[in-house]
Amino acid sequence: MLHSHSISLGRLGAGGVFCLLVVCVSLAQAADDIAESAKQPTHKLSEVLTLEEGGKQIIINTFCVDARGRLLAACGGNTKHYVKKGDSYESIQMSGPNELRVLDATGKTLKVVPLPIQASAMNIAPDGSIYMGSGSQLIKLDKDYRIVATADSPSQSKPSPEQEARKQQMREELQRSRKTLQNQIDHLNQKLSNPKTSDSVKQRMTKRIEQYEQSLQDTDQSLNNFDAYFASLNRSRSRITGIATTAQDVFICCNMTRGYGYAIHRMDTNLANPTQITEKLSGCCGQLDIQTHDGKVYAAENSRMRVICYDRDGKRLGMWGQNARKSKSLAGFGACCNPMNIRFGSDGFCYTSEASVGAIKRFSPDGEFQQLICQAENIPSCKHTPIGLSPTDGRIYMLNAPQSQIFVFKPAEQAAQVNTGETTDG
Repeated sequence: MLHSHSISLGRLGAGGVFCLLVVCVSLAQAADDIAESAKQPTHKLSEVLTLEEGGKQIIINTFCVDARGRLLAACGGNTKHYVKKGDSYESIQMSGPNELRVLDATGKTLKVVPLPIQASAMNIAPDGSIYMGSGSQLIKLDKDYRIVATADSPSQSKPSPEQEARKQQMREELQRSRKTLQNQIDHLNQKLSNPKTSDSVKQRMTKRIEQYEQSLQDTDQSLNNFDAYFASLNRSRSRITGIATTAQDVFICCNMTRGYGYAIHRMDTNLANPTQITEKLSGCCGQLDIQTHDGKVYAAENSRMRVICYDRDGKRLGMWGQNARKSKSLAGFGACCNPMNIRFGSDGFCYTSEASVGAIKRFSPDGEFQQLICQAENIPSCKHTPIGLSPTDGRIYMLNAPQSQIFVFKPAEQAAQVNTGETTDG
């Protein structure tokens, strides 16, 4: 940081003024050099990995990189897949078995582990344990990929007075809806029986009655199986969006069961004893990532273009981030809602990924911008965009979820640029 001091040029003399100007120009050039170098990506896209079996592409939902530089990819389930057709994308429905695939750095499958869930969030603990979550379920695998613990999402693991009140409120809302629908049907039937009603009006009324009767049938089904209906709705509101770990804790980010936004819960390493530590975080399109560093929890609050740091009890320690559209700065986050995902490297820096923008950037833990790492094309907006950092060879990975691709970035001096429209099969 440069400090301002008052200097009398008269006291310096001609030689002193010249030296002062040289120092100032040198400092300005150094600052410009640092700024320009920070704008130059350190990595380039070198490969695009896809997984196939029997000629069929495998869905990749999320992934992590382990301590040996292997990729752990959570695969399978049912999802829409987007295939590039010219300048646009065509969506197709894909499905596959739920599984964990262990890959080497080139994308070659080393091991396949069947899973009971379609995992959409995962992380690796310091001891090598793997924590995965999907919908409202959590599982823990040991370092040999055996399931050793399971749990419900912490937001629904224990019935609370608030949940019971919400359940009763929802039942009453369904009952009111049923009464309103029945009244509408009776009213239209009465009009329909009126001989003065024209045929064209009767035709429209008949169609509306059919729609109301279908809605009434759906409402009756929900009321007759209300416990199952409420549990299903509660599971969808308890969706797990992020998992982070320390040696003693597991942190889970999921939807709040009441109102809007996300909450972070702390659990022990056996997925027990959940405690909510913070709430009302804002994430767009069902996305809110969390990570840990130095015993602290970091949340990528993408809707507010910032990263928030908490201690393990949920006390806010700081936050940083800015909107690139307003700041016009590379240090800001672009598009509608970023950073979408974050990851800490072994160097202690925080790496951020931006959906739509396709950028990965490096920041200090307190938010000082360090470097543009890489820039990719064809990263859709508002999508889960996890990143992984290899501890062995400098590779950086980014998931392009809608196309089930993993982008591989290598240090610029090693990489040969490739087109993201083409893929290589792992």
